[in-house]
Amino acid sequence: MTHPGSCRLDSKELPDAPIDPYRSLALAVVGGTLALAAPAQAGSAPVLEFSSPPTPAFGTVAVGESSEERTFTVTNRGGKATGSLKVALTGTAFTIPAGGDLCTAVSLGPKKSCAVTVLYMPAAAGANDTATLTVSSKKPAASASLNLTGSSPTAVSPGCQYLQEHPNDFGVTDNFRAGDIISLTTPLTGGIIQLYVNNNMVSVTTSPTPATYTVPSDGSYLLFFALEGDFWAWGCTPAA
Repeated sequence: MTHPGSCRLDSKELPDAPIDPYRSLALAVVGGTLALAAPAQAGSAPVLEFSSPPTPAFGTVAVGESSEERTFTVTNRGGKATGSLKVALTGTAFTIPAGGDLCTAVSLGPKKSCAVTVLYMPAAAGANDTATLTVSSKKPAASASLNLTGSSPTAVSPGCQYLQEHPNDFGVTDNFRAGDIISLTTPLTGGIIQLYVNNNMVSVTTSPTPATYTVPSDGSYLLFFALEGDFWAWGCTPAA
């Protein structure tokens, strides 16, 4: 029995019917329609966001070398799951190594995360490279992007543009390119010239014939010349 001004609502559970708490619920009653609406909640859509650290700045990496792997995590900060994710990386100097993409084709629920690993390998000296890493889904739409940067040192200047005189048993550090020919001469006759590179003896010559050494690769070398005499002169011939 009901009282005036009141009504009785009977409910029935439908186990196969999906429940969406963000739709309005309309109930038909005597004398009209009673609509119960659940308002849309802020942040109910998926929202992708990259976490920090690591920093997207890879710093300076020499040509021919690669940076350490950096793993970037993206999280769904919204209230609904994303659709199937897609990963895009621009910039030819940046790559995703094998097994480094754990986001492609993944659907992230609220507060769930996935990760993408990136390597930086500069192709030229003096480069200032940039790239954009993007993780996105279409339905529902969501996207997060991260700007990556990296650089490489300028080319090593050859130390072949001068001739210097030093007292005997003198060491000096300089930059050279592969193929540069370092030479040492002395005005003495019958003296012994010993050329050391990074503490390893690489040449022994009887003066006045110059002691020579061909640089195997670009880099900075410690040169040490030992000979009989007070002064010697050294220089080098640039690589062809």
